[in-house]
Amino acid sequence: MSGFDGHNPKSYYNYSEYDRGNNSFDNPNTTGAGTAGGSSSGGSNNNYYRPASSKAYDQNVIHKPDEVTPSSPSGPPPPYSPPPPQSTSSSTDYGTVTVQPGLLDPTRSYMDPLQQQQQQQQQHQKQQHRQYQPIPQQPPPEPQHQRQPKWSNPHIPRGWQDNDNDEEQQGNTAAYNRPHSGRGESNASRMIRQALHSRSREDDDDRSEAADPGWCKKWCKFLFLAILIWLVVLKYSDTIHFTSPTPMDPSCHATVAWEEIPEKINIEKDVWVSIEGHVTTGSVIVHSLPDNSEGSIQTKIHVTPSLADDNQLSYELHEGRQTQLTIRLPQDDNNQNKYCIKVDMEIWLSDKAEQLRIAINNLPVKITDALRQMDITEVKTSNGVIELNDAWEGDKLVLQTTNADIHLSSTGDIEARNAVHLETSNGAIHANNVVSKHYIDLINANGLVQVGHLQGDDRVHVETTNAEVHIDKVTTDEASITSSNGWVELSHAIVDNSLIVKTTNNPIDIQVEGVKNVHTQLSTTNAYISAHMTSEYEGDIMFRTSKGNFINIEDPSETIDFNTNEPFMKQGIRLNGKGDFSVITTNADADIFFDIK
Repeated sequence: MSGFDGHNPKSYYNYSEYDRGNNSFDNPNTTGAGTAGGSSSGGSNNNYYRPASSKAYDQNVIHKPDEVTPSSPSGPPPPYSPPPPQSTSSSTDYGTVTVQPGLLDPTRSYMDPLQQQQQQQQQHQKQQHRQYQPIPQQPPPEPQHQRQPKWSNPHIPRGWQDNDNDEEQQGNTAAYNRPHSGRGESNASRMIRQALHSRSREDDDDRSEAADPGWCKKWCKFLFLAILIWLVVLKYSDTIHFTSPTPMDPSCHATVAWEEIPEKINIEKDVWVSIEGHVTTGSVIVHSLPDNSEGSIQTKIHVTPSLADDNQLSYELHEGRQTQLTIRLPQDDNNQNKYCIKVDMEIWLSDKAEQLRIAINNLPVKITDALRQMDITEVKTSNGVIELNDAWEGDKLVLQTTNADIHLSSTGDIEARNAVHLETSNGAIHANNVVSKHYIDLINANGLVQVGHLQGDDRVHVETTNAEVHIDKVTTDEASITSSNGWVELSHAIVDNSLIVKTTNNPIDIQVEGVKNVHTQLSTTNAYISAHMTSEYEGDIMFRTSKGNFINIEDPSETIDFNTNEPFMKQGIRLNGKGDFSVITTNADADIFFDIK
């Protein structure tokens, strides 16, 4: 049995001499006490816990915990009960219970009831005194390292610190300055209560913030609205065209007219206009005059005042049957926009005009009226839209720009005796009906191509990258339609010799009509192919896709003789003709129909 611990009252019941009564505690030098204590010091410690000498108390039977005897049916006294009172039935306070506030206060050590009563009276007098005098400002609690609390309450951990950090102690200084709300409330008890209250309040704030769904609803609405706007812009990006304005220098509002160039130049027949150098803003508009009208060029140039008398501004004019106007302006190689040059030009063509050539930079060009019986119309610009708003008829039509769109008339036809060439980049090409005796070339980069009918007797070539191609009808001897990362749609293809359609990562939808020995090649990657071929087609076939995908063929006449007939690959011949029909894709299915009458 372990020795008796003088600081723990429970150890008294575990003492080896407990069953022998109180004799061993009356005499600390007895053998039993010395053996149980392990040393003479252990016996001396037992005398410390011996109650005040009383004959009646010494003869009381000591009970073990939870032991009930006939002499005391209520059981043993609790291990933490104070010594029995010394009063008897003859005393005036016999049977009363002494009030002991602050019994569990960790800063208090055990004291007898008389001392507690005196201390309560002193506290009561202090509270009455505070009601009539202002409360002095109390200094903040002393730092933790200067305080040496003595813990005597076994319910409080010995390592407990009533000040976890100095910041909380400084933040709660105002709480110490308030008068005590309860009688006998110590600093340590108040700190425990404040710490628990602050922690519960922080937990409530965290839970309320996490449980509040308002922030989620708000941000979800913004996200949904952004996605909706993006989808609308993506859907109508082909029909809604945004032309970015030409960057202008802040000094453009204070330009002056360049007086050296004639405001009006008469033209007899043809027009060649060239503008060399940097142009900030402006436009070129072309009109067609009725019969027997004299044409002209009307030009207005405004520049930054510092350039008005600069020798870098010049022009050259050659008059005659071919009026040639060349305007030379300063260069701006680094695009620093140090100065502003605005060019507004209107060209009025007579009915005798056969040639129109325009070569400029950073300016849009608009041809408002129909041009007929032209030999050549050639318009080249950059960073500007080219618009042909009415019909055109001539030998050769060339429209070329960059970073802008090309729009051909949606009402009038374009008829060329030789060739039509449309070229741009980072813009779209829109046309309705384009007819040429020989060649039609539509070249684009990073832009849409959308055309109604292309009829080129010798060749039709359509090319773009990273964009879609939509053509309603192609009539030619040879057709080549290529794209990358864009959908290719050809609703009607009447091709005498060969048809090549290629793209990547997007589908192909095509219908080939009218020619039974045509050479057709359709190719894409990672996308679906749908091909409708004339039912009169005669020739070889070869359809292939990746393993795991399928080639589906619908041939009502069932006239295909297969050499290879796998789900992902079909190869053979149909009706023993001279045509050639191949469909190649990867990681997708392909559907081929021989159903066009």
